[in-house]
Amino acid sequence: GILYALFPSKMKNMLKTIEKMEVNQLRTGGLIFALIGFAIVWYYKS
Repeated sequence: GILYALFPSKMKNMLKTIEKMEVNQLRTGGLIFALIGFAIVWYYKS
Protein backbone atom coordinates (compact mmCIF):
# COMPACT_ATOMS: atom_id res chain seq x y z
CA GLY A 1 0.00 0.00 0.00
CA ILE A 2 2.86 2.40 0.71
CA LEU A 3 4.04 2.29 -2.92
CA TYR A 4 0.58 3.34 -4.13
CA ALA A 5 0.61 6.24 -1.67
CA LEU A 6 4.10 7.41 -2.62
CA PHE A 7 4.14 6.70 -6.37
CA PRO A 8 0.56 6.38 -7.67
CA SER A 9 1.29 7.19 -11.32
CA LYS A 10 4.30 4.86 -11.50
CA MET A 11 2.23 2.05 -9.99
CA LYS A 12 -0.51 2.59 -12.58
CA ASN A 13 2.08 2.43 -15.35
CA MET A 14 3.57 -0.74 -13.87
CA LEU A 15 0.13 -2.38 -13.73
CA LYS A 16 -0.47 -1.51 -17.39
CA THR A 17 2.88 -3.10 -18.26
CA ILE A 18 2.03 -6.24 -16.28
CA GLU A 19 -1.33 -6.42 -18.03
CA LYS A 20 0.45 -6.66 -21.40
CA MET A 21 2.82 -9.45 -20.30
CA GLU A 22 2.32 -13.07 -21.28
CA VAL A 23 1.00 -15.44 -18.63
CA ASN A 24 4.15 -17.58 -18.77
CA GLN A 25 6.34 -14.52 -18.15
CA LEU A 26 4.31 -13.70 -15.05
CA ARG A 27 4.55 -17.28 -13.81
CA THR A 28 8.30 -17.41 -14.37
CA GLY A 29 8.85 -14.06 -12.67
CA GLY A 30 6.66 -15.07 -9.74
CA LEU A 31 8.53 -18.35 -9.32
CA ILE A 32 11.91 -16.61 -9.45
CA PHE A 33 10.91 -14.04 -6.82
CA ALA A 34 9.38 -16.76 -4.63
CA LEU A 35 12.65 -18.73 -4.78
CA ILE A 36 14.66 -15.60 -3.97
CA GLY A 37 12.40 -14.92 -0.99
CA PHE A 38 12.72 -18.52 0.18
CA ALA A 39 16.52 -18.35 -0.12
CA ILE A 40 16.66 -15.13 1.91
CA VAL A 41 14.51 -16.57 4.69
CA TRP A 42 16.48 -19.84 4.68
CA TYR A 43 19.79 -17.93 4.84
CA TYR A 44 18.74 -15.87 7.86
CA LYS A 45 17.20 -18.85 9.67
CA SER A 46 20.38 -20.93 9.38
